Amino acid sequence: MLGPQRAATGEAIDGSVNIGNPQLCLGGTCVSAPTAACGDASLSVRIQSLHPLSNGSTDPCAAPPINVDWTAVPAVSDAQPETATTPAKETFACPPNTVRVHVRDVWSSSVSPTMSTLTAPPLSVEIIDPVDNYIDYGARQDSAACSWYSVCIPSTTETIQIKPLGADACPDGNPSGTFDISALAPTSSELWLDYTGTSATILADYSAYPAANTGAGKFRITSDKTAVAGELCTTERT
Repeated sequence: MLGPQRAATGEAIDGSVNIGNPQLCLGGTCVSAPTAACGDASLSVRIQSLHPLSNGSTDPCAAPPINVDWTAVPAVSDAQPETATTPAKETFACPPNTVRVHVRDVWSSSVSPTMSTLTAPPLSVEIIDPVDNYIDYGARQDSAACSWYSVCIPSTTETIQIKPLGADACPDGNPSGTFDISALAPTSSELWLDYTGTSATILADYSAYPAANTGAGKFRITSDKTAVAGELCTTERT
């Protein structure tokens, strides 16, 4: 293989000046470079193989060269990179292949209907996927002092359970029975889960096993926002 060495020429090879007429020592024979055959480009060196070619020639200029670019490194721009800005209001849009599930508070004594198992609103609501190893998704309030809590979950989720996280950050009581969302989740961007009965019947419908009771006067799961429009919070999460 070629092992080029620069002869002393009195000129620095720093990418800013022509290297002049250095010599390359090729197998003990020093030749001047650059030559017309090897190219006469300034600020570059062409390194070639001395291995014999197919015709037996060892002419260093006959083999395909390897070009080494010694030009100066481009200057780094002083321009500042763009910085992300925080939106004034949080968007409720979920990533692709997920659905936002809203759950209305049915535990605290400040709402109706309620089971009154909490004196204050939940810190958050756990949305549990009992099919997929009981993965727990933490839903938070849709806005300040709002009775709706939401989080994005995979749109492939088939059933969910709900359970509140108390003000002390500890889960409160047992989770609900399951709610089947398999028909709505894959084709919806948002779902709403609330109770349409009274405080006198909610505990029995919530605790029903294996599935919580749904239907008229019981728990409701809907993708129709207009169906729950009268219950939604008027402020947006900021």
